Amino acid sequence: MATTLDAAGPVGGAGTADAICSVPPITLRTRVSYGSGAIANGIKNAAFTTYLLFFYSQIIGIPAGIVSTAVALTLLVDAVADPLIGRWSDLTRSRWGRRHPFIYGAALPTSFFFLLAWFPPQGMSDLQAGIWIFATASLTRVSISAFEINTSAMTPEMT
Repeated sequence: MATTLDAAGPVGGAGTADAICSVPPITLRTRVSYGSGAIANGIKNAAFTTYLLFFYSQIIGIPAGIVSTAVALTLLVDAVADPLIGRWSDLTRSRWGRRHPFIYGAALPTSFFFLLAWFPPQGMSDLQAGIWIFATASLTRVSISAFEINTSAMTPEMT
């Protein structure tokens, strides 16, 4: 009894090797371009995990508990948003494909929200600053998720 994936035939059946060999190799330019997209996520992760708490608690003077709570809540937003973004991307049909609209559309919002996180308005109360941290960090995480989820989903689609 043959194991099948669909009506096309058995797994590993005739023609499988031909189909694999007919895929053109991925060029160096494509690999470098694809990999360089992770730089933004690396910068965001390093800045948020290393400097955000320090910046707001030591430089701005917001109590560390408020900053930590705001940052922790952004992780919950991210946990809810990521599968929704992935599903939205999977259902997208455009002339640029399923992934590219999200990748291209995420660049400017990610940069904008990341910069806003480091330039809070003057004269806010501690609670207002906590809301600012939560909002800007959440928006940064969601916008970079739109980029990262789709670049990760492109890996099997490129090969």
